[in-house]
Amino acid sequence: MVWAAAGQDGQSSFWVERSADGVEVRESFPADTTPPSFSEEGHEFLVCDDCEISRFDFPEGQLLGTMSPDEETRVGYDIYYLSKTTALASLGEGLLGLLDLGAMQIVQPVEIVGYEPKKTCELYPSLVDDDELISCLSGLYQQGGEYFVSSHLILPSASSNQEHVLVRWRNPTLPPIAG
Repeated sequence: MVWAAAGQDGQSSFWVERSADGVEVRESFPADTTPPSFSEEGHEFLVCDDCEISRFDFPEGQLLGTMSPDEETRVGYDIYYLSKTTALASLGEGLLGLLDLGAMQIVQPVEIVGYEPKKTCELYPSLVDDDELISCLSGLYQQGGEYFVSSHLILPSASSNQEHVLVRWRNPTLPPIAG
């Protein structure tokens, strides 16, 4: 599979296979999604668009399920398999959720210790009346199956320069490390 992105002009994914005549290329699932996130076994993948998370089998590309969030939840652009049955999904405003792949539902929030969601007015004091929960999460990267590295804005900040801190944390579905 090849994911091609052209910024504001959109994104597309293509199936690329060797054939007797060379290479065969055909467009795959709907355009304008995130890059595919493959399961550890490589038999399925997840993608996000502005409205939902979709799960497909691989290599056939058959749709296995979708999650369309409610009015209060926004789908973000990061999704990572945590196990055969769960995935970590960004939900907008820096929030994260544990996605049950069988039910295709967010079953619980995921919080990064020391960077838990706070009221908007706590992170941005000028927004006095805004009590919506947000976090300062600005980037998320999976490191193998066991760890994540996340980037967080340092907030509140009196500086106009945006400073970040990197945090390494363990897959929330794994048992704690003893000792």
